[in-house]
Amino acid sequence: MGVQVLHLRRFRCIGLAKTHLQHVLTAAAMSLIRLVLGSAAHRSRKTRQSAFIKLMMLPIGA
Repeated sequence: MGVQVLHLRRFRCIGLAKTHLQHVLTAAAMSLIRLVLGSAAHRSRKTRQSAFIKLMMLPIGA
C-alpha cells in the first residue's frame, strides 16, 4: 500500500532527519487511511445469520 499509494520509495529530501520525518508522516497517513477505510467497510457489513436462525425464521406451515 505504501509504495503504490503514497510513493514510499521516493524520498523528496536529502538527509537522515528529513527522511525519518517523511517515514513518520507516511506511516501516520497509512494508519489514517486504514482507519477510514476500515470504518467504512465495517459500516457496510451486515451481520451474518447462521443456517439455524434462517431455518427458525421460516413460517411454520412451510
